[in-house]
Amino acid sequence: MIEPKAAFARRMEVTQGRLSQWVSTGLPVTAEGEIDVAAAAAWLRDNLDSQKGGATIELARSALVHALVGDVLRHAAREIPIAVTLAAPEVGLCRKDAQFLANLACLFWARAIDNTMPEDSVGALLPGPDAWPAFVNWPGLFDEAGQSRSTGAMRAVGAADEADEAPLSRRRRNLSAI
Repeated sequence: MIEPKAAFARRMEVTQGRLSQWVSTGLPVTAEGEIDVAAAAAWLRDNLDSQKGGATIELARSALVHALVGDVLRHAAREIPIAVTLAAPEVGLCRKDAQFLANLACLFWARAIDNTMPEDSVGALLPGPDAWPAFVNWPGLFDEAGQSRSTGAMRAVGAADEADEAPLSRRRRNLSAI
């Protein structure tokens, strides 16, 4: 997670002057002059004297955890609408409904993140409703009219698996057609 120096100083509960001292002694910054929280937290952990900087080291650990959690949440936020879109044709939803549900999932996920993360840590980096559709194979899921191409296909493959009627090669072929 990348954040401005001022936000990182607030997170670490230090002044801008102290942050500048850390930067001058090796705290990593991006080419744009911002702070990569995970890299900075690791640097603080490795470079601060634990006797003098105990509280700061604890804040660095906390910042590292928040950065990692933020990265996981952002990754999930990118994947959730795609997963919703991939599941929608299976139950017979049209493209318009699939996209609506995926955007709704984005909003719910963003709200969940807003309620669990520090205010300045994640929100601006979440993908919006226009970011994820480029990663979906729309023509493979929906016809030109927007209707599902695969309603019930996964259930049919699952039923064949349960009955063990289809040879493995045919089941794989059926799945690859989805």
